[in-house]
Amino acid sequence: MSPCGCMYVGTARKYLCDECQTGCRERIDSVSTFFTHFEQSKDIRDVSICHKAGILDLPLVLPIKGGKNNIRISAKIAAVDLVELLAFFNTQNKGVPLYERARVDSSTVLIGVLNSVDSVLERFWNLPNRVEFFTFLANAGIVAVTGPTFSLYDYYDGRPVPDSHKVLMLRRHHQVLSEIAEAGMVAIPNLYFRNQYDIDIWSDWLRKNDVRFIMRDFSMNKNPSLFLDSEVEAIKKMIISSGKSLHVLFTGVGTAKAESFLQQFAAIGCRCSFITSDPLNKAMMAGNRLAIHDGNLLSVPAPEIRRAFLVQPNYTVMEESLLQFAVSNFPMLYKQSGDRNFGETSLYKSVA
Repeated sequence: MSPCGCMYVGTARKYLCDECQTGCRERIDSVSTFFTHFEQSKDIRDVSICHKAGILDLPLVLPIKGGKNNIRISAKIAAVDLVELLAFFNTQNKGVPLYERARVDSSTVLIGVLNSVDSVLERFWNLPNRVEFFTFLANAGIVAVTGPTFSLYDYYDGRPVPDSHKVLMLRRHHQVLSEIAEAGMVAIPNLYFRNQYDIDIWSDWLRKNDVRFIMRDFSMNKNPSLFLDSEVEAIKKMIISSGKSLHVLFTGVGTAKAESFLQQFAAIGCRCSFITSDPLNKAMMAGNRLAIHDGNLLSVPAPEIRRAFLVQPNYTVMEESLLQFAVSNFPMLYKQSGDRNFGETSLYKSVA
């Protein structure tokens, strides 16, 4: 089998392209070929992004609705996932308002996060008019959108995935990134990659573009313990190579690892924001409350409190813990972070 050929050679599924979503070079489905798909996407070197100074002021912690939970969260800035954005677009604002879908206040500033499972991402990519989708979101008040996480599997269905598919998925990300920018929203690149070649391309692109915000989605990692450290190191090297102090957004990083991430990226001059439903999940799924003890963020059972009443305090405590650590250890980066996402507290005032 060619490294970029049909992954099902030798099986009954060989060349059944209409039943397969893999982008191999031999692909010829009922409407297009691999090269049709290739031409509908972009090389990152053909994408130009400019983030104006002061265009976004992101807090340390941004809530995002977790699963089917319908607990309202009070926050100045929050994130909305792709499932909710597509549902909002499909109703054309005639149904539930976007802030209600996100379960936040009507005054909350919203950013879109385009990471989801493969089936949702395929539905998004195959929208008849993605430009219309992004224009609709911009008109609805979405201020920024992150690049999507199209999967870069090494193996699928027990078989090696052609490298051409991974190239195509990266090019899809780059195409979408340009569409976000063209709609007038802040386009935040999602830095993921196959190998050193991609890392070098990203590094060069970061140097040449006036980018202030980047993002990395760890929520879709199939083997996080195996790949997390090496991927974090690669992202740090890209930032160092760019010579810039960037603001890095993370998904898939919860209360257990957020402080470590903050410390690692502050050491190279970068601020962090964590888009997370972890405080909500700890409350609703486990009945746990977050608490700070001797400077450590703990998750402790709270059977005496209704789970819905734990959600907002859990977000507040996560933010307090990270902000206390950040201001105490990296005052040059975080000393101005008085505009809390979940409200003023005496804890922040005591360490500022």
